[in-house]
Amino acid sequence: MNTPTVLITGALTGIGRAAALAFAREGARIVVSGRQDDKGKALVSELQELGAEATFIKLLRETNRSVIEIGLDVGYTSPSHFAQIFRREVGISPTEYRRLA
Repeated sequence: MNTPTVLITGALTGIGRAAALAFAREGARIVVSGRQDDKGKALVSELQELGAEATFIKLLRETNRSVIEIGLDVGYTSPSHFAQIFRREVGISPTEYRRLA
């Protein structure tokens, strides 16, 4: 059985943090994003203590990494599928979103 991967942006505080902890308790692989490296690394440690595989990344607005790299990091095997889902959920492409930053 495949372990689900959950990407949570704004995961360092409030409901995003609570969601990350809840998904970790359910056994999901967690990818968290936020603006503060120290808080992101601390949250990853907490999630790992719960037994979750967890990663902290800075996404489109905070990095020069390619959209392909980011899509692969959050568990997509196809960059075009990542872009398609992103566009459906956000209303614009990842590249357009990055330009707005």
